[in-house]
Amino acid sequence: METTIPYLYTFDYDSAGRLSSFTFSNYPSIGTLLSRISYDEKGRATQFDLNYNYGIGSPQIRYIPSYDTNGNIETYTSFINYPNTTQFKKDGVMSLYYEPGRKTPIRITYVDGVSNFAEEFTYAGNNVVKLLYYNGSTPEPSVQTFTYDNAPNPLYGFGPIFGFSVDKLSENNQTGTYQLTYNANGLLARRYRAEPFYNEEFIYEAY
Repeated sequence: METTIPYLYTFDYDSAGRLSSFTFSNYPSIGTLLSRISYDEKGRATQFDLNYNYGIGSPQIRYIPSYDTNGNIETYTSFINYPNTTQFKKDGVMSLYYEPGRKTPIRITYVDGVSNFAEEFTYAGNNVVKLLYYNGSTPEPSVQTFTYDNAPNPLYGFGPIFGFSVDKLSENNQTGTYQLTYNANGLLARRYRAEPFYNEEFIYEAY
């Protein structure tokens, strides 16, 4: 018998249509995550604050992006603050690299006090079709390839919030890995996988 834990993400937007905060909850546990996003006068996100509530000792995490001259995120520095401490402590730095004309990275490196890794992305259009992953202790990369449908990916562009994974960097939805179901408007409504079990559903705001 499968045991599953449902997760719920709720998103809020400001008057300019920008994502201003989101709440993540998983039931029946009491775990929640509230994230707030700050913007500058150019409309660029300047700070992501994540407040965890998973019981005593839950941390606060802050991400600070810096931008290149094209407005792309160039570095992404994480800071962590545990209860009973007075300030945020630097945790790790992610660096992103781009090719001319592309708004999504072709290479990412990450270094903290424990680990380091690098990822290289090959695109067809606006979808990642190949990923090379380099672990800091392994000279040869692992390789993954991907195929896609033609429907818009509801997770596209959420990299700064949920991590710069393939499904956040690709405009369409991966096929082959999941069974995909669409709503009457042709938008992705469900991603399902039997083994290992995975079920994700998307609900859209009417506008």
